[in-house]
This record gives sequence, C-alpha cells and structure tokens, in this order.
Amino acid sequence: HKILLSTHDDALYREAGRFVAGAGQRALDATLDEYGTLFQACLRRPAGRGRHVNALQHLLGHLGQALPGSERRQIGEAIEEYRAGTLPLLAPRAGLPRTVPQGARRPLGRAVSLGPDALERQAKGMPFAWIVRARRCLAALPLVLAPACTLTMDTAGPPVVQRPTFSTTTATTPRGGLSLEMGADSGPRSRLGVPTTFRWGAGPDTEVTVGGLLHQQTAEGRTGIGDLEIGTRHRLGAPDLEQPGWAWGWLARLPLASTDDGLGTGEIDVQFNVSRDHLRGVSTVTWYYQLDLLGEPGDEGTDLQHLASWSVSRPFLGPWGLTAEIAGATAPERDLDAGWAMVSTNVRLDEWSLIDLGVRLGAGDAEDWAVLVGFGRSLGQLGIR
Repeated sequence: HKILLSTHDDALYREAGRFVAGAGQRALDATLDEYGTLFQACLRRPAGRGRHVNALQHLLGHLGQALPGSERRQIGEAIEEYRAGTLPLLAPRAGLPRTVPQGARRPLGRAVSLGPDALERQAKGMPFAWIVRARRCLAALPLVLAPACTLTMDTAGPPVVQRPTFSTTTATTPRGGLSLEMGADSGPRSRLGVPTTFRWGAGPDTEVTVGGLLHQQTAEGRTGIGDLEIGTRHRLGAPDLEQPGWAWGWLARLPLASTDDGLGTGEIDVQFNVSRDHLRGVSTVTWYYQLDLLGEPGDEGTDLQHLASWSVSRPFLGPWGLTAEIAGATAPERDLDAGWAMVSTNVRLDEWSLIDLGVRLGAGDAEDWAVLVGFGRSLGQLGIR
C-alpha cells in the first residue's frame, strides 16, 4: 500500500512506514487494529494532484528500462499533461502496465496502484492511447476544420436555444445553420458548471449537437472539463393551434472528465428523449421524457434513469420572454429520486443573440438551488470553401 498511501497524506504515510517497521514487537491483534485505524485515517485525506504526480513518476522510475523508450515517453508526457490539468488521472494510470515487465524492479509488482482490480475498476480496459488521442484530436479539430469552412450571416436566422430547462422543445436548427449556446449554473458551496453546446442543422428538421461542460467545479473545489456529449435531434412536425409537434433525439456522453477528481464516472452514458409541443395562444407547452442508460462504475451493467418534465414558455413585454418548468427524475438502482422547479427569463439582444437568467429549486436528492445564466448566438450559415 506504499504508493496508495503516499498519494493521500505524506505524514501519515511515513507514520505507517515506521509502524510497520516495528510491527514485530507488538501483539498481532493489536497491531492489525492500530494499523487499520491509521490506514483509514490516511485514506480519508483527499488525494492531491501533486502527490498523484509524484506517485506516478515514482512508479515510472521503477520500470527502469523494462518498457520501450516510446512507451516511457508517452506515459511521461501523459503525467505532465495531468499535472497541467489537460488530462484526467485515468490517462497516465491506464498507460502503466498491469503486470510487472521483465527487468522491472520487483517492488512494483506489489503496488496496489497497479493492481489489476484497481485498474479494472478505473479503466475497465479502456485503451490508454484512446484517452490521450481523443483529447488531442478534439482540441485540434476546430483548427483543422476552420480553414475549410465559411460562415455567412446574410441568411442566418435566430438561434435555437434549448436552455436552461431540462426539456428540449421540438425546434431544431435550420439546415446549414450553426449556433452556440453557453451558460453557467452555480449551486451550493461554490459548485459551478459551464455547459456549452454547438448546434448544426444537418437537414430541414435534423440537427447535430456537440458539447459538454467546458468547465466545472465541484463543491469540494476540484475543477476540470466535463465529458463530451454528441447527439442528434429530429423534428417530426412543427406544432400549431390544431395539432402538436413531436421530436425525438439521442445523446451519447463519452468519458473525458477526471474520475479521481470526482468530475466524471469514466463510463459511457446514452440518452434517448422525446418532446411534444402544443401551442396555447401565444404560449408553447412542452411535455418531455428522457431515458438514460447510465454506465455503472466498476461493473459491466447499466443503470436506468427516467426524467420527465412539463414546461411553458411565452413572450412577455417586447423582446422579453418567460419560461417555467417542473421536472422529476428517478434512478431505482441508484436510490435517486429528485424533483425541480425552475423559472427563467430571456431577452433578445438582436436578430442573432439572446441571454437568459433563471433560478432552479430542488427537492429530494436534487441540489437545493441553482442560479442559471447563459446566452445563445447564431454563428451563421456554415458552408464549405
């Protein structure tokens, strides 16, 4: 447990070392009880990024020349990127071998941090190279695509914004249109999230979405990016005063957030949803249902989560609008039952931009409250040079 304890508390780690060195002078039962108390006290201390970096470098040093130079460099680069906060801890840990390579120093084989069970729970076989390359490809993608694309505002319409509600209406981004919605929601104990989504009209009634939490901060003060979210939505018909409109969609959440910092689960989640809009005078009433297939950490199965909501939105005093929503979610396998009530207002700044401000109250297992602020912007018609 040497490596494991050193990532939590240096002083208690050294105390445990001295205790083990003198263990033969005490009765076995008393020794086990005292060591167990010391061990648990050490694990209760949060593991810091700096101590994780030291432990990883220590493990890499134990490998000596047992790994090819290219693998050692790749793991070393991943450790440095983790130090800088651009990669999750899972990336360098998954790159370390699960068995002791020929020629490595023997103490490495007994390190809990490299045990097959620990890595199986953390990575579940996820390739190390996939994590590193996915992050780098996502960062480089805009730079690669930008020179080949054009954006024109001549024919651009207003943005289709699906925030700050849980539900989505049946509206989709017009064909060829590209829009951005971005916000911030802050909750108790300085919890913060910055959801960001790009929407592209892939067809007359179909849009593709790419986004996620550009930045997040937990109530414990840990910060980083969130998981990547990719999805599509298709409208089956626009609503009018005579008949409702329908839309369906799906979304996949790919694990890029740090699991050790509590920013992600390290699992792939899939969501399916259906929306129904009906016009009531100048108001739009939306019924929404969402089924989540949540990857279960440390297991091969999935947990089901159901979310349903009812919302109404209407114009108010010129460019201003109002939205109210009631929502509830349940996940039986995770003993989660939550409810929310939200009210927000939005104002159009011009033909292509709007901002919103809202407050959400929670009940049951939900967060007690959250303040929501954001904006939407039509970026123009996307074309190819």
